[in-house]
Amino acid sequence: MRNICTILIPAILSVTMGIGQTVQSKPYPGGIYIFCGNDLPKKFTYVIERKKATDTGWSVAVELKAPASASECQGRLMNLPSSIASFTTIETSQLNRFWERYKTSQVLDSLYAYAMDPRYQFIAGAAWFDESAKEPGTYEYRVSKKDRSEQLTIVKEERITTPSNPYNGIANPLRFKPDEAGVIIHYAISDTLHTAGIRLLRSKHKENLFTEVESNTLFIKVKESTVAQVTDATAAQGISYSYVAIPYDGLGNSGRVGDTLNIYNLTKPSDIGLIQSLDIIPSEEKKGMGLSWKLKTNAGLASIEIYRGMSYDGAFTKIASLQPKQTAYFDDDNLLPATSYFYYIVANASYGRSFPSARIPGILKGARANILPPQHLSVSRKGNLVTLTFTKTEADTRGYYIFRANSYTGQLEQQPRMLLSTDSALTYTDTLPAINTPQTYSYAVADINTSYKISPVSERVSVQTSGPLPVPSGVTAMLQTDRVFLTWKDAKKTNPAVTGFRIFRNAVDETGKEIEQLNLINTVTPDVNSFTDSSVTNGVRYRYQVQSTGLEQSDTSSLSQWASILFPGRLPLGPGQVLAYASDDNKAVIKWDLPIDKNVEKTRIYRSIAGQEPVLIKELNVPVKVFEDVTIEKNITYYYMLTSVDKTKQESKATDAVAVKIR
Repeated sequence: MRNICTILIPAILSVTMGIGQTVQSKPYPGGIYIFCGNDLPKKFTYVIERKKATDTGWSVAVELKAPASASECQGRLMNLPSSIASFTTIETSQLNRFWERYKTSQVLDSLYAYAMDPRYQFIAGAAWFDESAKEPGTYEYRVSKKDRSEQLTIVKEERITTPSNPYNGIANPLRFKPDEAGVIIHYAISDTLHTAGIRLLRSKHKENLFTEVESNTLFIKVKESTVAQVTDATAAQGISYSYVAIPYDGLGNSGRVGDTLNIYNLTKPSDIGLIQSLDIIPSEEKKGMGLSWKLKTNAGLASIEIYRGMSYDGAFTKIASLQPKQTAYFDDDNLLPATSYFYYIVANASYGRSFPSARIPGILKGARANILPPQHLSVSRKGNLVTLTFTKTEADTRGYYIFRANSYTGQLEQQPRMLLSTDSALTYTDTLPAINTPQTYSYAVADINTSYKISPVSERVSVQTSGPLPVPSGVTAMLQTDRVFLTWKDAKKTNPAVTGFRIFRNAVDETGKEIEQLNLINTVTPDVNSFTDSSVTNGVRYRYQVQSTGLEQSDTSSLSQWASILFPGRLPLGPGQVLAYASDDNKAVIKWDLPIDKNVEKTRIYRSIAGQEPVLIKELNVPVKVFEDVTIEKNITYYYMLTSVDKTKQESKATDAVAVKIR
């Protein structure tokens, strides 16, 4: 009897694909399976109508509704078609778990693994088995939803031809293992989505009288692939068997017959041809390893497999599979000189494998010359870290030696760390020692090949360090009319590696609140120890710091102490030559000359009458210099005064008043 409980395992793997993408109506042995839809019929019923090609109209075949209890689920299970019930074993506990999930679900997707099983779809009221469709031909089905008001909504119409086999899966053997409990065979499944189980057929070897045997099937994961593990517990010891597997889907549709597997049910590898010896002879001339071995017997063997690894306890890879009568093999597949390799062999029979031989080492002597050093050596420095880049010149290079000297031409000394790499482009990072004076370092590189031959050193490259850079002192800020003059002591005298100075500035208001963040505003050469800042604004306190720079961009000193100065406020120039007169259309016209001050942005016009304070009546943008006042009355004398406003919102003194009177 086949164990159909395992049908849920492939369903679990595929349920995330969605019901609508994987489930469809189709024939099965004994009838036609109709899938209605993903929605569970809890607030409606599914009405299935049917007609044959010769019928003129539809006739209702069945009306499906949701089960009302676990007992009703059990009853529906007992009404499965006989062809499906024959491979069905569902325990009561499993059915109860289905019912508990079903009570809170509205769609099949919410039932997880159960959603892909045709039997549970039938129990849930979302599928039907038409056992009356036994005659060959084409059948038409119409599925509708009927709501509580008896209103029908068509879900789909289908045409299905029977007999036909909608399942085309095949199971081919991957591996087998004779066991004391029977024979265990792993099969690769071509259609893991729809395969529900495996029918195992067995015959004595060469008799070709195959009959189905009782077996147990489990679906398991092996290296991210789903395989079927089929166990024949009835196989007798010491007998050769032939097996074929036929997969079937959840409706009992049979797939294709897989390859025949011949097995001699023997559980002791010691009974297979015993490996008596394995010898390894390196050949420097042929650049490879010669292997030879002896077997107790090669009778019944299918092949000899050779395995190679880089260490005794490491990973081994099969490099050859040979005829059973062969007793020698030469390995020249990308072997490196002066490198240890380990080998072992295994004898294969159609009914099992021998124990592996002992693991035997071999070393190929290296004799390859090494005459070219690494090329394209370049160097860069950031702080005390030096980065070397270069390229390899020989394919068999296994490592690199780095050399350093304390001057352009000094004695090169090998650095303690060897760079092991097979890359074509390489990078090496060196940490320089902390010193108190500027220093020059030069570098060269040599490589070592797999024959342990060292190349000549490359051409030198060099870097310079700045040493500790002096912090500029004596930083002083002074006023110069409309600018600030900054000076500091000459720091280059302290360290000749100084290459320049950076000037930083921030600004604060009268309360000390920062109104301008600290920013780099300029750089100067090392022979300059002053800077004139002309981008200043009236009434702002500026603070300056200076920093020394060295040979590299990252070589900098600490910032100097602050030099602070208040740039005093200066009122802008006011308008000049103000003229006011009454026009013929009862307006006052005011004209003026703009001041010669590039910072002036606006002109403000104030007006008053006798005994009152002046009031701002208009603000005009430069370069406007004419204004017409249309809001005045006759027989009243008006007085006008003008001011200028600069970019810092400072306002000039007012001009002398000019008078206008309309009569």
